Amino acid sequence: MKKTANILFVAAMAFAVVVNIVLLALSFEVYDDGYGTSYSCNENYIASLIIFIALLVFAVMNFLGNGNAKVGFGTLLVVSGTLAFFPLGKFFKAMSKGEAYTDNQTMLYIGIVGLLLFAYSAIHLILISKKEN
Repeated sequence: MKKTANILFVAAMAFAVVVNIVLLALSFEVYDDGYGTSYSCNENYIASLIIFIALLVFAVMNFLGNGNAKVGFGTLLVVSGTLAFFPLGKFFKAMSKGEAYTDNQTMLYIGIVGLLLFAYSAIHLILISKKEN
């Protein structure tokens, strides 16, 4: 049963990574801003791609039997770091442009939850490392 769950988790994360790569590729735009040709893409797909790649690595490590608490909290550290700093960056960028606070409130709340998860995973990763030594 556990092997089947691991296979399904690896397949789901691999599918999510492929879908994010396709969506990222489709979101690229070329435009001329007067200073030369520029490219833009949807940065939300880049953040989600980082998260899904970290989860895919975690799934593969568990499938191969190399997964342990250190790998789990390391993955949580990458995911929560992306989940914390990306939305907070978008929130503060919007605030600096003068957009309304209520329009970007969701990004602030996601960033705060991500910071809490980041602190939790960092503390546990440090404690696990100290316990092993």
